[in-house]
Amino acid sequence: MKKVFSIFLILLFASNLRATDLEGSSSLRKIADSMKYENALGFYKLKKYKRALEGFREYLEVWHNGSYRESAYQHIAKIYMRDFRYDRAMKVYDKMFREFRNEEGGIEAYYKSGICCLKMGYDERARAIFTEILSMAPGSRAAVNAEIQLELLKISSE
Repeated sequence: MKKVFSIFLILLFASNLRATDLEGSSSLRKIADSMKYENALGFYKLKKYKRALEGFREYLEVWHNGSYRESAYQHIAKIYMRDFRYDRAMKVYDKMFREFRNEEGGIEAYYKSGICCLKMGYDERARAIFTEILSMAPGSRAAVNAEIQLELLKISSE
């Protein structure tokens, strides 16, 4: 009986150690996730946009389930918008929309993709995006803004 009890205690102790190891590795992953993002964000804040782009791209490549993916996409797109590279910004917003389609950030990204289309002169494509936003997310901030853009497109085509 003592032997069975001893084995039970050893197994219980070993399982608790394993759970602690798993919790520790989970914490380490969160720290590494945060550090990678913060590194890129630091370059962004210093206006070292080339290095920031590299950092955010690496972050997205490595951290498929990272906590800061949406923000990394947004910063990449902002850098492209700042440099008038609307085609690249649109691609980033489209990726963000595909990944976060059912979240507010994803709908906002789709709206911004429509803005990029407008800036590049693709009015019909922008109109299609704004119309789709109205049907997929009525009442959202993106829908309100999309409706305004549709009105402006209507006025400019008259």
